[in-house]
Amino acid sequence: MAPARRRHRLRRAARRRTAAGNRRETGQTGQVGDLLDVRHRHDPAALGPEGHPVDWHVVQVLYRVTVDRPVPLRITEEVGGSTAAVAWFSPDQIRALPLTDVAAETLRDTSG
Repeated sequence: MAPARRRHRLRRAARRRTAAGNRRETGQTGQVGDLLDVRHRHDPAALGPEGHPVDWHVVQVLYRVTVDRPVPLRITEEVGGSTAAVAWFSPDQIRALPLTDVAAETLRDTSG
């Protein structure tokens, strides 16, 4: 398969996973839009969920997602999953929240 065609197929698959993940975690159905950023972090001394050292390398692919018809928010993934809470926030409310580095960087880089 030609490299350009393979990249196109990989991007489409990533968009589908993003939409499915949003629906799986919150019950929302959104339209995956523009690619915002691709980042990576490497922490060779991270601790995994069980408290054991893990050579952690994460690749983050960030898309803009629009939810045209929001439904009441709820956590829909299994008990004990990675989602602790879901909520809608205005831009002013978000600035007052404690954010992960990735969330703060993304908001800074993508806010008008």
